[in-house]
Amino acid sequence: MANYADLFKIDNNNNPESMFALQWVPNGDYGVNNTQQAYFALGSDITGDDAAWGYWTRASYDVLKEYESKDARRKATWMGDDDFYAEINKANGGYTVDHGKDFLTVKKGVVGSTKDNPKTTRMNSGLNTYMLRLGEVYLNYAEAALGNNASTADALAIAGVNALRQRAGLDPKTTLTYADIIHERRVELCMEGQYWYDLVRRSYYKQQEVINYVTAQNRGTIVPILYDSATNTVSIDATRSNSTRSIGVIDATIFLLPYPESELVQNPLLRENPVPYEFKEEKIKDLF
Repeated sequence: MANYADLFKIDNNNNPESMFALQWVPNGDYGVNNTQQAYFALGSDITGDDAAWGYWTRASYDVLKEYESKDARRKATWMGDDDFYAEINKANGGYTVDHGKDFLTVKKGVVGSTKDNPKTTRMNSGLNTYMLRLGEVYLNYAEAALGNNASTADALAIAGVNALRQRAGLDPKTTLTYADIIHERRVELCMEGQYWYDLVRRSYYKQQEVINYVTAQNRGTIVPILYDSATNTVSIDATRSNSTRSIGVIDATIFLLPYPESELVQNPLLRENPVPYEFKEEKIKDLF
């Protein structure tokens, strides 16, 4: 599609780039509904009802630094002060974000009220949920083409990544590194539930690199920011102090789920350190 933002409008459900998506039922029963907008919408002036709890779901300083200055994907993903969205509050000519320049809230998945689109009901957005779309396929191919090399000039990989970059208003690449590809994945698929799994996948063979990356984000610190929506420029607000928040331990265990307690009760040996299996030449003869 020509415009990145159009991928996340209800009118474009099942567009040519959608390869596999969850299709939401209008007026779905409780538990069979798409609550994404309810949790992410800035306020009730967007949803037209009380189901709008996204005021405190805000972009981190770290993710905002990832966007290049001309990247159109930022506005389609995060709402900044003075951003305008014609598809929201259509009856009044559109919606202009009016909050401080010191935070951004979620746009991706926020589609407007029932008056803006009849496929939306309270706490049930009519927007399909992408499970796989063409942009991710392009990025998957680029990552596979790169393999364990420092860079790649694979023509198909570069063409796919550049298709995404040029749609976003950015300059094309002539070669690709892992840093290039993971950057594109983070901004192209931001707020689509992908990035953590990108890091886990990398940790299979570059575990310490990923631990260092997460640690360097300084996740225990909330950095006060100022954001210029016109230029996609984020800066630290020196007039305010940092604040802290609690985070878990960042080590190799963050990439693994713990054994369920029920399994540990049935097999206490799971608590012990694993040991290599000793393969022997003898054949098993007593099974039958």
